[in-house]
Amino acid sequence: MQNKAQEWIDRAKEGNMMQRDIWFLTKHQLWPKVSYGLCSNPAKFADLETALQKQYFQLVPLGGIIWSAQVSLRQLDIGFFGAGCPRVGVECIIAQVNKLMMHYSCPSNIGQKLAMSLGFLTLELGLSLQPRQESFVRYLSWVTHCWLKLLWEKCHLLKITFLSTM
Repeated sequence: MQNKAQEWIDRAKEGNMMQRDIWFLTKHQLWPKVSYGLCSNPAKFADLETALQKQYFQLVPLGGIIWSAQVSLRQLDIGFFGAGCPRVGVECIIAQVNKLMMHYSCPSNIGQKLAMSLGFLTLELGLSLQPRQESFVRYLSWVTHCWLKLLWEKCHLLKITFLSTM
C-alpha cells in the first residue's frame, strides 16, 4: 500500500498538475488503487492509522495546503474544510463490515467460511451467542487470531455495535 502510494506521489510531483487536479486524482485514482483489498488486510487499527502518514505528508503541499498542517486536518473530509486524505483504519473497518454484511449467511464459499469462523469464535469464547457484544479487552486472549477477531477489535475501538442476530 505504501509503495503504490509513493509511486503515485512521485509521478504527481513530476507532473506539474494544478492543485484541484491533485485532489481530484487523489480521490479518483490514488485512493482506489491503494485501498483495493483493504477489507482483507490483517493489520491492527493503530498500524493502519499510521500506514500512509508519510505519503500524506508529501501529498498535502502538492495540493496547496501547508506541510505543517495537523494530521487531523489532513484527514478531515473536504466537506468539512479539511484536506480529504482518507483515514486508512476507518476505511478498512468500513470495507470489512461491508464484506461481512454482503457475504454472511450467503451460500457462497466466503459466506460459509464466515459462518464457520463465527461459530468457532463463539465456541472458543463460550459466553454467549453474540461474541461481538462481549468486551474485547477482557476476552481477547481467549480467542484464536482470525479475521473476525480483528474486526471485533476495530469495532471495540470505534465503539461500533452489532444489533443483528448473526
